[in-house]
Amino acid sequence: MIPRRTWAMCALLLCFGPAMAQEAASSLIPASQPVFELKGVALGMTQEQVKAALPNADCDTLGDGSISDCFDPNSSFGGRPAQILVRLLEGKVVLISATRMTQTDAFDAADALKVKFGSPDEIRNVRVSLVRPDQEKWVVYRCPAWSINGGAQLLTVEPAAYTDKKRRFTYASVTLLDVHLHNDVWIAKKSNKASTNDL
Repeated sequence: MIPRRTWAMCALLLCFGPAMAQEAASSLIPASQPVFELKGVALGMTQEQVKAALPNADCDTLGDGSISDCFDPNSSFGGRPAQILVRLLEGKVVLISATRMTQTDAFDAADALKVKFGSPDEIRNVRVSLVRPDQEKWVVYRCPAWSINGGAQLLTVEPAAYTDKKRRFTYASVTLLDVHLHNDVWIAKKSNKASTNDL
């Protein structure tokens, strides 16, 4: 015959065991996704908030007056020299980029971003040329990317490369952007291709 105390212990485990296991498991899962930002600037911030985070940045209004950018040419990112560019649409941040970085500095920063924001959602293999394209010397970089809000916003690390189009060398960068608001709307307004009058 099983002692009454043993039955009582079994009953307690049946009642509270699953709850305790669930609590232990949930402690391994972050309570919420971190707020993605670079240098204290997050998407959706106002120009006043940008200036508070980047007091040395100069801001200019562009195009039809609904877009602007703020630029600090003598900043740092991850403790290394960098230029910081912020673009705003209708007074709200749609892009933050730490640019003019060396390859090593950008990818060192990428390792630190993994600590800050967790594992990237994707590792993209990016094939770039570090010399003139006609010399066919290519290098493949494994570039981490974090997807936010179902991919509507991205945090990416881009390697330096020699570009085919402008025939010049570009620097490495770390960029946080709203994909549609920056790539479609901000860029169209900057190039004066955003008129919807006759659509």
